Formats: sequence, structure tokens, C-alpha cells
Amino acid sequence: MGEIRRPAPLESITLQKRHGNTHFANINYGYIVFFVSVAYVVFLILLRRIIKSYPSNKNRTFFGGLCKRLYTIDPALHLLILFIPLIATFYYHYSIFSQTAVYIMRLGRLSYVLLSLNLFLNLRPNIFFTDKYVYTDFIPFHKWLSRLIVIFGLLHGVFFVIRWAINPKTDLDAKLSNKYNFAGIVIAGISIILIIASMNVARRSAYNLFYIIHNITLFAFVFITPYHARPSVKTPYLFVNSVLIAVQVINKIVFTSRASLIEKIEDRKNTNLVVLKFPRKALPDFFNPSSHIRLSAYRKLNPLYWILPSHPYTLATLPSDEIVELIVNEHTVPQFNTSSFVVELGYSYTIQNPHNPSVPDVCLQNANRIAIVCGGSGIAFGLPLFRFFKSMKNISYLRLVWLTKNSSQLSIITKSDSFRALISEDGKIDNLDIYLTNKTTAPTSSGTEETENDIELEDFELNTTEDLTEYKKLCNITEGERMDWTTELSSLVEEDTSKTWLLACGPEGLVTDGKSYANANGIHFASEVYTL
Repeated sequence: MGEIRRPAPLESITLQKRHGNTHFANINYGYIVFFVSVAYVVFLILLRRIIKSYPSNKNRTFFGGLCKRLYTIDPALHLLILFIPLIATFYYHYSIFSQTAVYIMRLGRLSYVLLSLNLFLNLRPNIFFTDKYVYTDFIPFHKWLSRLIVIFGLLHGVFFVIRWAINPKTDLDAKLSNKYNFAGIVIAGISIILIIASMNVARRSAYNLFYIIHNITLFAFVFITPYHARPSVKTPYLFVNSVLIAVQVINKIVFTSRASLIEKIEDRKNTNLVVLKFPRKALPDFFNPSSHIRLSAYRKLNPLYWILPSHPYTLATLPSDEIVELIVNEHTVPQFNTSSFVVELGYSYTIQNPHNPSVPDVCLQNANRIAIVCGGSGIAFGLPLFRFFKSMKNISYLRLVWLTKNSSQLSIITKSDSFRALISEDGKIDNLDIYLTNKTTAPTSSGTEETENDIELEDFELNTTEDLTEYKKLCNITEGERMDWTTELSSLVEEDTSKTWLLACGPEGLVTDGKSYANANGIHFASEVYTL
């Protein structure tokens, strides 16, 4: 009998993931992106502790200009700082020609990991930045980073579809119908809708709709991407993103109060400008002048509180006041526009705690020559700042200029407690100049949103229903003229501009003119644009 031969033992077989030995090639790159994001946050925390204030524009050096752009979170410069290490480490080890899929997948991972940084910078309040930054500092950077995140995600999908389409060995239909890839298609579709909704015309005319789409896209990115991504992005990125969203939810629950409107001053026949009054107990004991609050008509248990946007307003009062006042333009417009929000007597509202204004602490603490120029409802920004600086002893120059459309708006403002608090014992308000400009008589309540042209038109027709005699006893009033920045602020600028500030608030045109004046004269500038 012949020898029975045993079969040779089977060699161990290793099943490789899709893309072969490159399947896990992007794990480390994800860690690099996350580490760079953390390093950038540390950089921001240290930045304004090292650079106490940005230098003025007068005789500014290249280094001074760089410091200013760093300090003001210039999006172009800060994105460059963020992306230099990300780009430098993007192409590594693998061939971009023979292993193209590695880099296409890398784009997707870059998009998702950067989402953590974007969510972190959007926290309100953010305990890491509260004492040195205000949330408006990050808005331009947030917008551009959001756009890049969406673009990277879309390019990731488009490049894969192209790769599948040109590869004769690949069944394109099978790839697109794969459940994991289909999840990516869903995210891409929602992202494209967001891009359309983000366009200026669409966003301005239907802001509520844009806000809803924005949040749907955010949740799709955060929670559908981990299902789509291979290898997984659940650890640690899904966890981090989920925690950041949870913090935002907690902030909207904890840092809020409920209060009823107790008085409303309005003249609907002649102006959209109204004064709203809430009880003082609705806010914390302290807040900076011209801080922002957000109002919602819904209680926290109402789903609409979370689905629809709250409405931002500037506090026209100081912490020492006995009442909380808001000065706003109210419009009756289509329901999907945030401007349609009307505050009514007899109703209660959810108020989110104040956020600091765009005026930095270095201005509030050290400025001694200040000019404040406001347009329309921007007076809500100017009044508390004017009162704040007026109460300080070291101020050598202070002026408030208000550009408004007609005397009906002036009539509304003079009834506010914030305005009346400025009147001295002799019945006058020093250093306040008001420009009344209008092309026609005052608008009705169905008028459109105020623009820069409404404030600076040369043609003028005084609303004859108002008598300016009494108002002219209070302060300087100029009728039918445009403000000349050089003439009006002729005494503001001196040789030493280190503590000289121009603060502006109103339509974009006014703020742009103010910035140009500040740059030309080498003085500090802070502003807020009242627009969506």
C-alpha cells in the first residue's frame, strides 16, 4: 500500500479592504487635520494676549499691517495659516496618478474633520474666547471655512463619479446604488441646495428657509457622513462634533430667560422704527454696552424654537438702567424672511443672554477720543456706547452722529428712556448731531428695508407733521444735507491716534464710508452692519 500523503496546510489568507493596501491611508491625515485645528485654536487663544490691540493705519509698516490682519481675524490670512500645514501634508507617499482614490478620499476626510473647528468657533458663548473675542469676529472666517468644507465634500463626490465613469471595469450604476455611496449622494444633494439658498438674493428674501436648509445640511454632514465614510470617522470626529452640537443645544437652554413685552413705542403711519421695552430682570446683572440678545417667540419645548432662527437685536440700554430697551425696524414682509418678526404687547418671548458687541475691550477700557456714527436703527448701537463713554472721566473727545430718514424716527427715539437719560439739567444733549435726510415723506409700515440710499439722499422733504423746534433745543439738527465726514469729525484726529476710535453702525454703505475715513486718518475702527 502506498504512503498516504496528507494535504499541505492552507496558507493564511488575508482579505484586503477595498482600495487594497491604501484603505487606511488617510487615517493619519485625519489626525493631522484634527491636530492642526487644535493648534489653530490655541493660536487664537494666545493671539490677543500677545497682540493687545491692532496698530492704527497711520504710517503703518508691513509688520503692523500683518498684526492688524491677524488681530481682526482677516479670513484670507487666517485661512492661509490654517491650510499651509494641511496642504503641505496632503500629498504624501502615494502616487497621485496610480493611487488617485487615496487623495479623493482624503478630500472627504479633510472636509469632515474641519467641521469640528467650524462648530467650535461658532459656539455662543465660548468660554475659551469670551474675554478676548466677540462672536462677530469669527463670522467672516466661519462663512469662508463653511464654503470650503462644502466644496471639499462636493469635489470628493464629483471626482469619484468621474473616476468610476471613465473606468471601463467599473459598473457606475452599481457604485451609485451602493447604500454607502448613496448616503454620500444625499449629502451632496443637500449641499447643492444650501449653496443655492446661500446666494444673497435667496438668503435675503427667505432667510428662515436658508436657516432651515443650513441646519439640515449641518446635521447631514455630522451624522450621515459617518455612515458613508470608509474607513470610519466615528472615532474621534463624530464624538467631537456631537459634543459640540450638544453644547450649542445646552447654551440655548441654560443661557435664556422668558419675559413679556411691557411697552411698545411706535408710529406705524410714519415709520417702521419702534422702541421695545422688557423688564430688567430678563437679563444678567452685567453686560457690555451695545451687546446683542436674540429673541424667539417660542418656548424651549416648542420644536419651532429649534427649527426657526431667533432674531438678533442690540441692547439700547446699560446694565444700570431699570428697563431693557430695544430700538428696531419692524417690517411686514413674507413669512420666510426673518424681518417679518414683530414683537407684540401681551406676548412673552425667549431671550438668549447677551453676546458682546463688535467693540473690543481695548476700546471700552482705553479709548479717550471717540466718534460714534449711526444710521437708522443703528442708534441702538450708538446710544449705550455714547452714554458709557460720557460717564468716564478720561475722555477728551466724544461725539455721536445719527443719520436718520425723517423726523418721525426722531420723535420715536426721543420717547425712549435711553435717549432721555442723555438730557442734562439745562435740557440739552451735548455733542449729539442729528442729520435728517429724506427724499419723500415718511414710509408706511409696509415699506421696504432701509438701505444706505435712504439715509444719504441729497433731496429732502421735511415731514410736515412734525415740528422740529423743540428737538432743536435738545441738540444740533441738520436738515436735508449729507454728512461730510471730514467736516463733522474735523476735531477727532490728533497727532497721537493710539487711543482714537471711530465706531460705526448702520447700512453697509455708511460702514464702508466710515472705514475709509478711519483708514485715511490712521485711527482705530469698529463697526456693525445691520443687514442679513
